[in-house]
Amino acid sequence: MSGRSSARLREKELRAAEIKPKATTHGAPHSRTSRKKQKTAAETSAPNAKPQVSWARVKGRRGHLKMVVEMPLDIILEILQYLYPVDLLNMSRSNKAMRALLLDRSLTFRVWESAFSSFSPAPPPCPDDLNFPQYANLLFGDTCFECDAKKRLTTSMKCYVRYCESCIETEFISLTHVDQETVKLLRRVTLSDYVKRYDQQSKRRWQTNLFLRRDYEIKLQEVELDLSDTSKRAEYEKRAQERLTKRASFGYHARQWEWALSNAKRRNAADIQSTRQDMIVGKLRGLGYGDVLDRLRYSYRAIATLPGITGKKPLTDKEWDRIRPLLVDTLIELRKTYENDQRKLLLDKRTLTVSGVFDYYISHNRHTERTAPLNQQLARLEPFRTLVYDTPSEKELTATEVMEHLDDIPGALKAWKEDADSLLLALLPSVSPRGRNKGKAASRGKGKEPDLSVLERATSLFSCQWCTEVLVYPAVLSHPCLFQKHARSAAKKSQPAGEEDDIPVDGPGAPWNEGGDQVQFDEEASTTATVIIAALGHDPNVVTWEELDKANQRIECLRCRSKKGAAPRLVMGWRSAILHDFAKHSGDEDNVSRAWEAVDADSLAKAYKKEDVSRSWKQVNQVKKLGPYCVECAKITFAGGNFRAPYNTSRPPNCPVDLTLPQYANLLYGRTCFTCDSIHGLTVSWMCYTRYCREAECIKQQFLEILETEDQSSLEWYMRQILPCDRTRRRNPSYSLLEYKSQVKVYVSMNGDQEKLDQYREQRNEHCNIRKLALGAFQKWESMKTGARKKSVQDRRRDRREAIMKKLVEIGYEDMITGLSADYLGSLPGVTGVKPLTDEEWSKLGPQLSDVLSWDRRHYAASQRWDLITSRSDELAGIWAYHLSQNPDLWPFSPTREQLAKLEPFRAIIYGTPADQTVDESLFMPFLDQVGEVFKGWMNDAEVVLLKLLPSAIRGRASQEKEKLHDVSVLRKATALFTCEQCNEILMYPHVLTHACLTERDERGYQWKDFGTGDNNLDDDPNVSWNEGGDRVTFSKVASDYLVNILRVLGEDPDTITWEELDEANKRVECLRCRKIKGKAPRLVMNWREAILHESHRHPEDNSKKRASGWKALDPDSLLVAYEKEDDSSGNASKRPVRGVLHCRSCQKWRIEDGEILPPTVSERIQHARLKPEDVVCEGGHDLTSAEATYLHYYAHDPYEAEKGFSYLPYPVWIPA
Repeated sequence: MSGRSSARLREKELRAAEIKPKATTHGAPHSRTSRKKQKTAAETSAPNAKPQVSWARVKGRRGHLKMVVEMPLDIILEILQYLYPVDLLNMSRSNKAMRALLLDRSLTFRVWESAFSSFSPAPPPCPDDLNFPQYANLLFGDTCFECDAKKRLTTSMKCYVRYCESCIETEFISLTHVDQETVKLLRRVTLSDYVKRYDQQSKRRWQTNLFLRRDYEIKLQEVELDLSDTSKRAEYEKRAQERLTKRASFGYHARQWEWALSNAKRRNAADIQSTRQDMIVGKLRGLGYGDVLDRLRYSYRAIATLPGITGKKPLTDKEWDRIRPLLVDTLIELRKTYENDQRKLLLDKRTLTVSGVFDYYISHNRHTERTAPLNQQLARLEPFRTLVYDTPSEKELTATEVMEHLDDIPGALKAWKEDADSLLLALLPSVSPRGRNKGKAASRGKGKEPDLSVLERATSLFSCQWCTEVLVYPAVLSHPCLFQKHARSAAKKSQPAGEEDDIPVDGPGAPWNEGGDQVQFDEEASTTATVIIAALGHDPNVVTWEELDKANQRIECLRCRSKKGAAPRLVMGWRSAILHDFAKHSGDEDNVSRAWEAVDADSLAKAYKKEDVSRSWKQVNQVKKLGPYCVECAKITFAGGNFRAPYNTSRPPNCPVDLTLPQYANLLYGRTCFTCDSIHGLTVSWMCYTRYCREAECIKQQFLEILETEDQSSLEWYMRQILPCDRTRRRNPSYSLLEYKSQVKVYVSMNGDQEKLDQYREQRNEHCNIRKLALGAFQKWESMKTGARKKSVQDRRRDRREAIMKKLVEIGYEDMITGLSADYLGSLPGVTGVKPLTDEEWSKLGPQLSDVLSWDRRHYAASQRWDLITSRSDELAGIWAYHLSQNPDLWPFSPTREQLAKLEPFRAIIYGTPADQTVDESLFMPFLDQVGEVFKGWMNDAEVVLLKLLPSAIRGRASQEKEKLHDVSVLRKATALFTCEQCNEILMYPHVLTHACLTERDERGYQWKDFGTGDNNLDDDPNVSWNEGGDRVTFSKVASDYLVNILRVLGEDPDTITWEELDEANKRVECLRCRKIKGKAPRLVMNWREAILHESHRHPEDNSKKRASGWKALDPDSLLVAYEKEDDSSGNASKRPVRGVLHCRSCQKWRIEDGEILPPTVSERIQHARLKPEDVVCEGGHDLTSAEATYLHYYAHDPYEAEKGFSYLPYPVWIPA
């Protein structure tokens, strides 16, 4: 057998043989032996055949695919059959040889056809005016047909083109504003589509209908021919319209396919990402990081933030080896972060518990509050530090355990204070026996070490590193800045670089003066204070800041006075003087000793008066008005392991000078209106010292509105200046009517003396300002009183509820107390009371609660059983849906999912499995093949029930042997009519099997009001059997008798005809009784179903003789008229010509993958899409040409037609006589 080689190699060998090598002395030339190869497609067995085929004759380099064309043709074609159209398209663009091969219709037609048929979702069939390569380029191409651009492309499936934004402007034209007769014709015959356009200047995008220029020019040439003949013109336009219709249909289906393909790609990418994420998570769990991953799942998309987990490609071993170190490092850092966070939360919780104990101690020892730190600092002092930081994390630190160390608090505070005092004393400069500063700090000098009394001197001032406040002792011990963690703490400053991660987790806050450098002695403030104290006449080396505050002197800044002239004078207290010197005269060094001067007694009185009315003193005055706290009222109590703060720790503001104590007490604590003694809707006016209700008459008797005027000589203007204004619950300013009358008398007594009026107005203004300043104190006290009253009620209700819960636990209802919500417990009778629970009250309340909880216990158990059966029945949904999707013809007459759950073998699994065991879909999968037999058994049982309901006349008096044969054909008789006892609807077989009322629970069987009082059992089964109870459906003898008369009128045999045969005959009858009532015309005609309903609704009392003569069959001419009337009737406009609609079987098929039942891949809208008989492709892209591709869904079970029931055919119509 001769060797085989490609045509290209054989040609090269022939050319090489023609060039003879020159003879040499070294011997004969070396003969090259060719390797033996198979015969390729380029060779033929005939001696005179062409050495090459067209697709193999190429020139130049052919790239990496150059050896593909050297393969035998049958192998190439076999390989190509497994490719998709997009792969064939890309290969055709790889080189000229592959292009020539794939464009050869005689060789690769079946290859392209197989590629399109195997692609999923299946694209629409290839149009007749396109070949497969063109069709593949249209569907899968990614370049512009004109300029090969790859960005901003728009595909017009209707026009078979794809253009970029720039080419759209040239390849499409608009014929909107052209009105020529020829162009009007061209609009009707030229291809057009809605395409996206883009304006470069305005950056605006919009969609408009444009015409394809190429098709327009072709049609223009055709129209320019002689089409003057009307018939030719109409025929031409008809052909063009048919072409446009086909293109439009193809465009629609192509767009639907694009949408399905887009969804498939998106689902595929999501599945790949999900699978990749699950694989990575599984590998990380295998490495021992499951606890970190569980914490990440609590955050939204937190796992997706891990490096490499959201890739778009499947995970390989090589890629896992690449991303594993980074993932492990990330999870280690996260684990450390989570552990630190957990530790910090634990320390915060324990510190809060210790802080509560500290607050309890301070409330009972107020004398220590002055020198005590913040409450969080106690958690850093022994023995409390050991409790907080060294107690195992799994053990809860309770307030009771901390309270056992209550006696250790004084020693811990004393030790802490001694350390803080030592640090502050070390900051003070050394003091000589004469009291003069020498050197710098005591630690660096040789002076005498001062005692603790030095810290209380007014000149012992300190400054904070974090704020500008000047601190005195002991306020420096509780300064908030010194207990906070700042951006760069001393602990981190001392930490070596690279070891910051090893810093242990600390509790809230920070130790006082952490690092020892956050508080310093303020030499500048001390120097300024020395000068000011000396100016006030005190010894700076002896006087304390408390003595200065008690003296309450004022000092004048002479430097500000010299700048502003002889008047006014700026006076202030000694504290404000220090701050003033820093703010205004920090750079002044000359005559510092003469910068300050103490004010005399007269000037001091004026200063006090100015300060009382000054807004800058508002906060100070409010604090003074509040008065001191009561130590006993402010004590915190500890009971039952909980701390309880006092209800109201503040006393009311001091009594105003213009009210007596009884009047003030009535204003504070009274509960009636000052006018009508009403106790409802009360409001206190703190500005006018009165209380009023909502009644308009009371408001009128206590308040008046003074008109605003600019006339300063008028009484109204003067009264608005001297009377306190109230704005509570009133839009306009109001004034006290009582005060108004008294001030009017004063105004009249002055007889218009302007000097006296001005002096009196100034006095009243000061009085009004004092009331304004006290208003905030009154409102704050009122708010605190209301809050304390509410808290008192809440605490008493909580104590009562806890006492009742304790009693209920003692009598055996602990499971109900712990398993139910707080809202439910609050709804129990007697639980929400305010009074303490007594034994006498419990003797009456206990039996009531016992009855309620006993009923609720049974109801709760039944509810748990209900939820359990429901959740298990839901697991059967996949089995039920899968079987119906594989057998869609059973859908209209199949049991519901709930009914299937009550049929064996599923009933044993759902109802018989213990409650503590899990029931999922995997337990039902072994019985998947038995679902069909279960359906058939259910239908047989229902048919037996229906057969027993039929009378012997309809069954034909069958013998016992025939009844054993289970003759179902009897049920299809037209006279076999049934009635639902709940809705009274007339039913036929097999629609009666799926009637809604027969598959729902009958609420008439419940007796909720009697439950709990006897042995009545609550139905805990959510699933309902068909015709549960056996009495929901009965044979409709009345309707059957009506139909017998109608059938005889129609000439049909009532004993044999079925309802399908009646519907197919589509006959009509006329009601003669209605015609007699209305005269000779018109005539009321209807079908046999409506005739039954008409008889029962309009003529129910007629005897059998009248019913027999009350109907007449229509003749053929009248029947045609009735059909036309029914078509034109508005009431019958929604009626459809056939019963049911078509659906695609493939779109609704569920599938089994890896032992799990999965829903269809298409959307729910496509699953239930209605098809037309002429459709060949559904929206999901499935072929509908096969008879088994679709199934008929009856109206009786269609959501659109469900309410039409028995009467689904046209309504009665009136026709002329």
